[in-house]
Amino acid sequence: MGFFKSWASRTKSNKRSKPQRSRSRVGRRRGIRLETLERRDLLAVDIVFDYTYDDAGFFDTQAKAALERAATDYETRLLDTLTAIPSPTGGNSWTASFQDPETGSTVNLQNLQLAENEVRVFVGSRNLTGSTLGKASTGYGVQYTNQGWLDTVLWRGQTGEDEQSTWGGSIAFDTSPTWHFDVGLPTSGTTDFYSVALHELGHIFGISNQPGNTWTNFTQSLAELSPSDQALVGNEPGDYFTGPKAVALYGSPIPVDGGHFEHDVSYAGAEAALDPNLTTGTRKAMTLLDWTALDDIGWDIEHPTTFLETNGTENDDEITIDLIAREIRMNQEITSIPDTLTELIVHGGAGTDTIVIIGSENFKDATLGQGTILATDATLSLSVDEIEIATVSAPTAATSTATIHDTSSDDRLTTYPNKAIFTSESFNYTLDGFDETFAISSHGGTDLALMYGSPGDDTFDSSPNTANYSGTGFANHVSGFAQINAYAAAGFDHAILRDSSGSDQLTATPQSTQLQGTGFLNYAAGFDQVNAYSTPTAFDIAHFYDSIGNDQFTATPIAAQLKGPSFFNHASGFEQVNSYSIAGGFDIALLHDSSGDDRLTSTPASSQLIGQGFLNYASGFDQVNSYSNAGGFDIAFLHDSTGDDRLTATPGSTHLQGSDFSNYVAGFEQVNSYASAGGHDLALIYDSNGDDRFTASAITAQLAGNNFLIYTHGFDQVNSYSIAGGVDVAHLYDSSGDDLFVATPTMAQLTRDTSLTYVQGYGQVNSYATAGGNDTASLYDSSEDDRLTATPRSVQLSGTDFLNYATGFDRVNSYANSGGFDVAILYDSGGDDSLTATHNSAQLSGTNFFNYVKAFEQVNTYATAGGYDTAVLSGSTGNDSLISRQSYTQLSGPGYLNYALAFELLVASGGGGSDVANLYDAAGDDQLIASGSAANLVRASGRRVEANAFQSINAIASSGGSNTLQVSMIDFTLHHVGDWQLV
Repeated sequence: MGFFKSWASRTKSNKRSKPQRSRSRVGRRRGIRLETLERRDLLAVDIVFDYTYDDAGFFDTQAKAALERAATDYETRLLDTLTAIPSPTGGNSWTASFQDPETGSTVNLQNLQLAENEVRVFVGSRNLTGSTLGKASTGYGVQYTNQGWLDTVLWRGQTGEDEQSTWGGSIAFDTSPTWHFDVGLPTSGTTDFYSVALHELGHIFGISNQPGNTWTNFTQSLAELSPSDQALVGNEPGDYFTGPKAVALYGSPIPVDGGHFEHDVSYAGAEAALDPNLTTGTRKAMTLLDWTALDDIGWDIEHPTTFLETNGTENDDEITIDLIAREIRMNQEITSIPDTLTELIVHGGAGTDTIVIIGSENFKDATLGQGTILATDATLSLSVDEIEIATVSAPTAATSTATIHDTSSDDRLTTYPNKAIFTSESFNYTLDGFDETFAISSHGGTDLALMYGSPGDDTFDSSPNTANYSGTGFANHVSGFAQINAYAAAGFDHAILRDSSGSDQLTATPQSTQLQGTGFLNYAAGFDQVNAYSTPTAFDIAHFYDSIGNDQFTATPIAAQLKGPSFFNHASGFEQVNSYSIAGGFDIALLHDSSGDDRLTSTPASSQLIGQGFLNYASGFDQVNSYSNAGGFDIAFLHDSTGDDRLTATPGSTHLQGSDFSNYVAGFEQVNSYASAGGHDLALIYDSNGDDRFTASAITAQLAGNNFLIYTHGFDQVNSYSIAGGVDVAHLYDSSGDDLFVATPTMAQLTRDTSLTYVQGYGQVNSYATAGGNDTASLYDSSEDDRLTATPRSVQLSGTDFLNYATGFDRVNSYANSGGFDVAILYDSGGDDSLTATHNSAQLSGTNFFNYVKAFEQVNTYATAGGYDTAVLSGSTGNDSLISRQSYTQLSGPGYLNYALAFELLVASGGGGSDVANLYDAAGDDQLIASGSAANLVRASGRRVEANAFQSINAIASSGGSNTLQVSMIDFTLHHVGDWQLV
């Protein structure tokens, strides 16, 4: 069995360092005491290099000296005693296996004998592949007849549970680099041989990913780590060394790459020797982390340790610990700090004690709380207690972290970039120069944190009782504080506020934002952008306030934002968002729907869009636009102002506006608009390209089509336009007062006492007078041939592309002035009706109806419904012709024809010119009486026709019966044809 490890060269470095954990001691040492633990004089492990395989003569005096220096580092630190491996007996044997450093082939040495503590390493050189600088190998095989021989070869007397052993191995060094063998530091472009030798010897002593060895057993994947260790490594995927001593030193499990620490793993500012890379022109020595890892895998490592402990007086002490000057100044007494010191303990004692700690460029971290301070400077651990006032400074060159713990009283923390001030009833702390500061409030009291930003671009990120404020060169963190206030400086600064699991309230203005709930309040002032987040665990509400400039509010079911010329406030996930425009400027609100069924309510003062799980409210905005495009069946309710307002509605959008407000909606399936507040309000409603239906009454109007409905209530005037296409129909209803309906082929208008409805472009308009009052309708023809049909109940005038219908009107006037050959058909009622017709007009009236027509080329009137109906027909000034038969009578002349059917009494008069009347008998006994200028024909049915002022009258008997003719003085020409009996 064997393993082989490679080490690659590199030309660039991106160093990473992790802080050492601060450590506190239990109990106290009294007085000033300096203690150093010395190493043993008798060295244990003895590394013997064997040059048998150095066929190329790589190892000259310089190379051997550099190799021995690396070996000495191990020999002075490894304290183990290794037993000898003697010549075997009694059927026992063993094989030392390794790669020939010159050829790379496997070498098997039978029964290699090793002295006590001897570790044999065969060295040589060859051209290694890629950027590999060195390669170590080792292996063994054992045949044994007793357990003692196996233990001798494998463990060499190391009998403890966590022990390590080795017989040795081989190391091959690459022949291609420009090697640096000197004691001094390497120069640019050279590769330090000493550093590579240290690294490869680490593999010989067990730092490898050989299956089953201790290093491998201590290596775990991220998933295998405990939850707390996963948190320590930031949940970063990879493998980690979990040796307990190394973890305690490093502060977390250490990232590894196979049989190495991961690239750029460092300790105390120095990169680990056992990471896989080496920068040309640099040297890497073994770090304490490397030695501690060897300790973890079973080697006994000497760790020189020193500490210094000092006490203050019973009075007020002034103490300075200067880690640059390496001295302690206590009440003018100066004590030097040895370079070998690893632990320093200072006790303030009684009185109000003040301490100043000045860190060096290697200053790492400081922890302060309730009179104690724990700090680390390079390899020095500092512990201070019984201190009331403290100032801790970290140089700019240091990468440093500070932690502050609160007291049980009401404490106050103020942080700035690279500075923090903590005050309580008993303690005052000042931290200066730290890159990162943590403040933890966990001991009670109502604690306040004030956090200030830098002139650069900063970010404030807060949750209940917790916040991080960071920018270039600084990061301040607070945790557990009841109230956290953050103040932005110059630059573009961003604040993030996160909610709790309870019901919280956000209040945001252009100047500041605060989020508060049970037990916390987070406040941000002066930030260019603020983002607030609410998780769906409780009902959270947000309030936005505008600036004096022109602002815009945008809200969706999951997020809302209000932005202006110099601010941007955003809220995500809040169940209710209220936005207020009260400061001035022209402000616009944009409200967006959800995929469910939503409801919008808009007034001149406010708008509210509500749906499942959300409510967005805008108050005081000059313009509010609401959009329904996400799905669901959405309804909008729009309300007017006390002034004169105007509504414009299409199937896709509706806009209600007045003198100081504008509410616009788009995409809603139904829009209801109400004019009830006062003023003279006008609604303009437009159709779709489909078949639409418009219905209007004295109070309401609605236009309905495919997937839309527009409804109005209380508008003084409603205009509806059919211009987009489709077969559209309008229905207009009267009021209880006296109403007037006017209709042309292109428009119609119903005027009521309190409202007016106007339609344009509709193919059919139906008007209904059913509510009462004395209602009149006026219908106008087109320039083409039109047809009027009128009954006592309704009138319809139709032509090419139009139909106007009026029902229930007390009077209907119909006009054919526009051209074409127009025909009017009039029907009587069941009562006694009266027809009056001239050459250019006609009117048929009866109980509760009056139908009037004018300028129709032909008027046909039918008296067939019952009652005693009379007709008066008057001719023109031209030559007119009257024809009267048993069932009908018609009077015609130039440009007109009046036809009357089934009237009980009909009187026809000539109007001048050569007028002729033809009177025909009926099937029964008829009687004609001619006298003066008139001729009366009384038919057997009782119907009577009178012809007046005709120049010529022809009496024609052709239907049978006994007809009589009675003539007295007449002033017209009378001709009788057929069987008449003169009496």
